[in-house]
Amino acid sequence: MKLKPATFWLLFAALILGSVSLWSLQQPPRTEEAGQTTPQKLFAIEESQIQSLTVKKPNETLLFEKDENGVWQMKQPQQGVANDAAVAFLANLLATGMSDRTFSIPPTDLATYGLDQPSTTIEFTANGKPHTLALGNKNFNQSAIYALIDAPENPQNLTVSLVSLDFETAVGRSPHAWLQPTPAASPSPSPAE
Repeated sequence: MKLKPATFWLLFAALILGSVSLWSLQQPPRTEEAGQTTPQKLFAIEESQIQSLTVKKPNETLLFEKDENGVWQMKQPQQGVANDAAVAFLANLLATGMSDRTFSIPPTDLATYGLDQPSTTIEFTANGKPHTLALGNKNFNQSAIYALIDAPENPQNLTVSLVSLDFETAVGRSPHAWLQPTPAASPSPSPAE
């Protein structure tokens, strides 16, 4: 049996493609993609060490402090007992939050990441040391937020981190939602006649 030249070349191409496919399926998967690093904590603190929190947005500033009993108090824009769940959620994110990707940029590129005028800046004190987390734009696939962590005053280069979208949820509350809800007054029973 004699093969035509066109049939021979088609069989040869199929053999090569099959071999390449088989080889690529047997390769181990890559564990790290370009630009990714080992996940690192945002801050080396514990939640219980946070003594005060300030959430600054372009149109409002919220200030919280722990009292002598360890209860969070809202000091600004209103005064009162803070909603413990709301403040604890933010404090827990600051203490346990991780970033798996960081990269350096010159200060002239801050606007590219929304960090020239951050959407929210969180300032807090833990063990007497001040810390700052500035939140910018979301990344290209909307899976994380660009952030500056404890940025120096006059840097040559800045380190930008990608942080969880949970920060957006934590600071996106209305000022009223940060206060402890007051129990609704129950109607008093009417006297029996």
